[in-house]
Amino acid sequence: MKRATNLQELQDFAHKHFVKGETGHLFVNQSNQYPEEPIFSDEDVSGRQALQLLKIVIQAGSHAIYYEYPFFEGTELEEINVQLKGVYDQFPKKVISKEEMEAIIQSEQR
Repeated sequence: MKRATNLQELQDFAHKHFVKGETGHLFVNQSNQYPEEPIFSDEDVSGRQALQLLKIVIQAGSHAIYYEYPFFEGTELEEINVQLKGVYDQFPKKVISKEEMEAIIQSEQR
């Protein structure tokens, strides 16, 4: 499976396969990057946002691409979702668990 280095590469992949008439799926997962990160009582770090990771896999025909987008703020997630609207319109989006995403990534790398 190819790993996209930026959002444009993911969008280009989706458009290319959509234009060819290939059907496929778009899987999305959003989770904490470090779910077991210790919580400090030091006021310098209190109130900070946890690093989130948006993972996207597009399967189209016999091809697949994977993209990760790290973010801290909800507004960053909103921005990328606006940019991905065209991709979401081209392939049906399915929100899946972190475990399901890892299984898809592992199966595509074989």
